Amino acid sequence: MQLLIDEGAITHEERKAHVRRNIIFPVFGNVKSTPKVDTVSIDGGMEYGDLLLLCTDGLSDYVSALDIEEILELPKSLKSRLHLLVDKALENGSKDNITVIAVVYYE
Repeated sequence: MQLLIDEGAITHEERKAHVRRNIIFPVFGNVKSTPKVDTVSIDGGMEYGDLLLLCTDGLSDYVSALDIEEILELPKSLKSRLHLLVDKALENGSKDNITVIAVVYYE
């Protein structure tokens, strides 16, 4: 969906209901393209205690960035905070798969 948003074909809001929202490309299901690694550096790098959250749209489409940030800042274990994120997505009506991975930087 991000490719379509970047091309201006759809808006950020339209991605939630787009007919092709669950198609993963250009790697899976696209026999014409060769898979390639797409990396982006984090400006300034990561510092001790920084948390990197990777999640599917089953979470990000149903929990706002502000809510995600607030939940991740709670004084609870990381496992508890991730469970709260999943619970929030389910409360908000997510019927999609919800996958959440968190990486905390400790040197």
